[in-house]
Amino acid sequence: MGKLRIRSGFQNLVREVQNALKVDDALRILEAAYGIDFATYHLALTVADVVDTPYVRTTYRDAWIARYLLRGYVKVDPIVREGLIRQMPFDWREVEVPQAAHDFLLDAQEHGVGANGYSIPIVEKKRRALFSLNSRKSAGEWSKLVETYSDEWLDLSFLIHRKAVFELHGEHDPVPQLGRREKECLYWSALGKTNDEIAEILGLSMQRMCIDEDAIDRDFPGMRADSAFCLLLLALCEAALANGINTMISNYEPHMRRVYQKAGAELDELGRSDGYGRHPVCCGAFEVSHRVLGVMRAKLQVDGPLYHRPAFPSRVPLRRRCNSPDQMNWKFSWPNTFPKRLPGSQIPTGSQRRSADR
Repeated sequence: MGKLRIRSGFQNLVREVQNALKVDDALRILEAAYGIDFATYHLALTVADVVDTPYVRTTYRDAWIARYLLRGYVKVDPIVREGLIRQMPFDWREVEVPQAAHDFLLDAQEHGVGANGYSIPIVEKKRRALFSLNSRKSAGEWSKLVETYSDEWLDLSFLIHRKAVFELHGEHDPVPQLGRREKECLYWSALGKTNDEIAEILGLSMQRMCIDEDAIDRDFPGMRADSAFCLLLLALCEAALANGINTMISNYEPHMRRVYQKAGAELDELGRSDGYGRHPVCCGAFEVSHRVLGVMRAKLQVDGPLYHRPAFPSRVPLRRRCNSPDQMNWKFSWPNTFPKRLPGSQIPTGSQRRSADR
């Protein structure tokens, strides 16, 4: 009944969040609606270090907030560090916890922080933010909650993000400057380095999902990056089917498996290897078939095809006359729609060709 109540009242919940006077109020409203223990919004404005905390709104207890800040836990918090480099929402159970963060996690547990959580990275106008939910529910209960409401949380996270930006800047939102990493990438690109070379120089992983957000905003206003990537996977499946491909191989990092699942693609992990970056590199195969295509279209709510095969002219051999391999002479049948003469071109006649041969 809770599921039906929330879903039927989702638009009312959206209006409540929009009408909230402050980000703090919006977080409390969301908590009450979904039975979440704690909610946090973290906006990263500058790149003074790997992460920074210029604007944070949270519902954690005051004692834990004070301890978190005094001990500089933001430097070792694996959720914050992962969230500010990822692009897709992730369950906290997907994050590999380094040894340096074990004491922090034990301390958090002692101060009432739940073991389960879900975070949504937000990337907008070159600005990064992280919206996180924390729960003390059991693993099974939390999994059902995430599966049921994660799409709603995604929509609400962007509402809260816009409210935070307005709370900071009002109606005159300045466009953020390029960050340190972005400037470094531009510098090496100007020197003629390829993407692979830049990744090696800066210690970046080429396995991460790369989305041209400016192109998405230009061509598909209002579309989120994760939705664009899912549609790309669907188009890739259609293209593979059109060209007789029944299996595709992909290299990916473990957390990217959720992206394939969201798109409805059935990924079978073949193996993984360490030593190529912060995360293992996985190798997986996913089936390409009309059945899988139907599942993907249903999950993404797409009715028609996204991929249209180019109408390249086909040349079909009709007759071969040859006495030896070096005397082969092929005749081809061209489609009637193919132009017999290209603009500005001169096609020699048969007598002209024979004259030229002599």
